[in-house]
Amino acid sequence: LHSPGGLPEATDSLVEIVRSKFRHIRFIIPSVAKSAATMFALSGDKLLMERSAELGPIDPQFNFETWLQQSTSEGLVTGFYQEKTL
Repeated sequence: LHSPGGLPEATDSLVEIVRSKFRHIRFIIPSVAKSAATMFALSGDKLLMERSAELGPIDPQFNFETWLQQSTSEGLVTGFYQEKTL
C-alpha cells in the first residue's frame, strides 16, 4: 500500500469489500500510507513496514454545503473557539 490518502468514506467501503473476500489481511507499506491510507492499513490483521516507511495522522477533511472550502479537523476546532470567544 502506497498512498498519500483519500476519502474516509471510500476507505470504509474498501475495508468492507476486502474483509468480505479474505479471512486474513496483510498490508505492506514500502514508503508512505497517509490519512485514509493509514485507516485502510490499520484495518488489516498484519502490517509490514520498511524501516523508513511512514503512516500518517488520520486528519479527515470536512466539506459542508454552506462552506466554499474544505477544512481540517484542527481548523474546525480553532474556528469553534474563535466564534465562542466573540
